[in-house]
Amino acid sequence: MKKVLSYLIIFIIIYPISLFAKDKIEWLILDIPPSFIVEGKFKGEGLDGKVMYSLQKQLSEYDHTTLIVNETRAFQMFWQGKNACYQGPIWSPERDKIAHFSLNSVIVPTFSILMKNSTYNKYYKGLKSISLKNLLNENKLILGYVKDRSYGEVVMPIISQYCNKRNCFIYEGESFSTGLIKMIAANRIGYIIEYPWVAEYYRSIISQDDVKLRILQIDELKDNQYVWAGTACTKNNWGKEIINKINDILKKEIPTQRWRGIVEPWLDENAVPEYRKAYNKIILKQIQKGQ
Repeated sequence: MKKVLSYLIIFIIIYPISLFAKDKIEWLILDIPPSFIVEGKFKGEGLDGKVMYSLQKQLSEYDHTTLIVNETRAFQMFWQGKNACYQGPIWSPERDKIAHFSLNSVIVPTFSILMKNSTYNKYYKGLKSISLKNLLNENKLILGYVKDRSYGEVVMPIISQYCNKRNCFIYEGESFSTGLIKMIAANRIGYIIEYPWVAEYYRSIISQDDVKLRILQIDELKDNQYVWAGTACTKNNWGKEIINKINDILKKEIPTQRWRGIVEPWLDENAVPEYRKAYNKIILKQIQKGQ
């Protein structure tokens, strides 16, 4: 017995306890609400955060840590070969060279036109979408937009061409989302261009509950009214193994109402029906194809 105990002690000395520890996944978090909400009354309620927490819970064989970074740093870590995962990036051919991507797990509306419900009822009641070019040419309402912010290769040229001193206000301050929503509440501007889920978050945290925002899709974006994303992990054997396990989880979770409902708290109730159609078409369909 003493000999066995001696061997056990020698084994523990030679082979540290760390050899028996769980493998670790370092999750990269972007402090960009409401994708991730790291502080305040909605802490932990971010849509990508909820996806990440669910994946962590179901990947119980791993130890999970988090690191707050910006997106440039996240993909730099992938390029350096550091074992890490990041929930929420949009796939591109360039990113695919340095990261394994999972099935798409989240879909959200892209840039839309947001205005007060009272303004919508007065001028555009019944419309689900509207031409930004026509809005600017009408000169009925003032568009508030952010200086030096990119609104995409479709929307930005329209702003550049049709905005003037009568129909546009250029916002140059910090916290532009809260600033512009406060300006809508005070009737200083008529509408903004924003991600609806981002606007809903900032409307909530500045307690503008009396300001009901109406969402109109931008005609010029045509069929590109939504963006979607999944999870990315370092492009090596470790990352491939994690992504395979994540895909197995997503195949079970995506068909559930609970998973589809992760985004809905950050959408205007009028936008939910269209969101569900897009979810079924883009997110659910990728699972059905594999069945």
